[in-house]
Amino acid sequence: MPLPGSLAQKVHRQAAAAVGRVLAADASKQNGASIKRLALAPSNVAKRATFALICETLKYLGVIKEVWNSSDILKRNKKVKPELAYVLLYDLLFGEGLSPHGDAERVIFACKSTLKATLARLMVKRQVADVRDLLPETAKQTAPTLRHLRVNTLKISVDEALTQLRSHPSTCEVKRDDLLPEVLVLPSGTDVHNHPMVKKGSLILQGKASCLPARSLQPDPSWTVLDACAAPGNKTTHLAAMMNGKGCVMACDADARRLKRLKEAVELAGAKNVRVIHQDFLKIDRTDPSFKKGFPVLSS
Repeated sequence: MPLPGSLAQKVHRQAAAAVGRVLAADASKQNGASIKRLALAPSNVAKRATFALICETLKYLGVIKEVWNSSDILKRNKKVKPELAYVLLYDLLFGEGLSPHGDAERVIFACKSTLKATLARLMVKRQVADVRDLLPETAKQTAPTLRHLRVNTLKISVDEALTQLRSHPSTCEVKRDDLLPEVLVLPSGTDVHNHPMVKKGSLILQGKASCLPARSLQPDPSWTVLDACAAPGNKTTHLAAMMNGKGCVMACDADARRLKRLKEAVELAGAKNVRVIHQDFLKIDRTDPSFKKGFPVLSS
């Protein structure tokens, strides 16, 4: 179902900002923030819709750029930034459809007939009857993405979490991960953002790959561990849980805005053995008594 006009505008711009950052990171050959992290930024609304729009725009980007480059009308119009144009073109040509709400939306909507005709010519040229056949093979072969949850053992045991999830029809198919004992797996598309255990911090929405660093480190409860780039806090609270709430996790982040999210995550998780530090970890005082025995570093 299409989003209401004002909300759709907001989602378009959130997705465009994320697409712009992904393309900039790719152009500079540097690793940027993950798509999921960009979509789930605290200031974003309709995070699920934003995430889906980012992914689909990037999936169809090659086709979108061909249509964009074939349209003199759009190339002459400097009011619409390319990344926003890509998102709006996706919605118009492949998504839920585009409504003329907002200045950029009206510019693209006014070109609707021209853009659809350009797409049709491209399909004829490629001799395909379905727009999905314009995609490269790698984009077509997408396996369903499983939903991973980390049990916050500072608040609940894995068995208790399984029992509660299996008691509800929407989450009854939950399974243990075959590698990480504190990670649970749900089928693709399962929405647990508003689940009571998530809201209480008993379950953490965290990808499997993100759970590997803390598990690989295997911290001892007596250790002091430095989390070098700690925000938004999933790996930090994972370390805290693996240390049974003992020892000390020194969580550093130089960005004040990200630090706020980190503090919220630590509080929600009940991770009382975490010390949040607003500082570049490279400038940490290594003469601090906490480090007299040396310390392991988790860099994420």
